[in-house]
Amino acid sequence: MASRFDDEDPPAECRHLLLTSFDMPFVAYVVLGRRADMNTVGVRVFTTEPPVGDESDALKDRRPTTAPLVRGLLTNTIADMLIYQKETT
Repeated sequence: MASRFDDEDPPAECRHLLLTSFDMPFVAYVVLGRRADMNTVGVRVFTTEPPVGDESDALKDRRPTTAPLVRGLLTNTIADMLIYQKETT
């Protein structure tokens, strides 16, 4: 799903990319966001996959089924930045 926020100053774009199929026991998606005045893209991962391990573990260890889905969508460099960092709550 894509959306634009032309009323904002500066305008922004947002894309939601579903990573899971409808028959999976959880939902995971990535949100890509970009503002018109910046040459960068924000990336966030959302999932309802139940966490495992310790809160201080990286996303790849806490959400072992979601992490490969993220890696398959994004380039290795960007995926590594997401899945190897600690989760924020």
